[in-house]
Amino acid sequence: MPARYSKYHVVRDQKYQPNDTTENWELSWRASFNGSQATFRNWSQGGTNTVSLTSSSVFSGVYKKDRIGYDFNLNLKYGQTKLEGQDMRKSDDQILFRNQLNYFFNDDRWSAVLSGSFQSQFANGYDDDNENVISGFMSPAYITEMLGIAYKPVEFFEAQFGVAMKQTIVNDTDLSTFYGLDAGESFRNEAGLSSFFKLEKEIWTNVFYSGTLETFWNAENALGSTDVTFNNEFTARINNYLTTNFQFMVVYNDDITKELQIKQVLSVGLTFTLL
Repeated sequence: MPARYSKYHVVRDQKYQPNDTTENWELSWRASFNGSQATFRNWSQGGTNTVSLTSSSVFSGVYKKDRIGYDFNLNLKYGQTKLEGQDMRKSDDQILFRNQLNYFFNDDRWSAVLSGSFQSQFANGYDDDNENVISGFMSPAYITEMLGIAYKPVEFFEAQFGVAMKQTIVNDTDLSTFYGLDAGESFRNEAGLSSFFKLEKEIWTNVFYSGTLETFWNAENALGSTDVTFNNEFTARINNYLTTNFQFMVVYNDDITKELQIKQVLSVGLTFTLL
């Protein structure tokens, strides 16, 4: 065990109570702040002093009236880590906005869906040596649009399929070739097919799972070049104040690399419901 070790995790969760003018809306907002710190002095087993800070904010809304439904979600994350003797490094960075419009059929498990998403990041990302910039705000950014059919047989699961468009934006043209564009290009448009699956459920007492699987196939490429993003998050509430969170994400995009991209984050801390 280190000489001193502490973790902090603050969560703010506010649910909007509908009134007479917003009775068709369900709005929610969750913000969190995670911090970890480890200090070693004359510690026989060795160790590196570290400080890590991460924040996130999730705002979502669901609207339904008669046959019309609208759903949006804004998910923001940013984190920095400092190891003794090294510069601060980014540990998490995300700007993700999703929204969709549904027209429900007589069997309202089925609907026509028009959806769109935007994804980028706040700050520059660097290579393993922390010297060369390999990403930045709007470098890249991805915009997708899909028109298709949605199926939601139960409250906690939804599947979508349809024709889709995908735009890749790289404002810093020095990075164009990193993200499948030709040298000097800043924009690429693709057309094809897309699917999206979403599952959110309490899988054990006080243990919640949230997962999405998203694919995009460019009609000009082989099926083996399909972009895949698989995101999983488990949140366990130990008591009214203590929670643990595990995130596991796998991405395949052969425009960037032929290898699987994997992200894993584990955090434990104190949780406070402020409102």
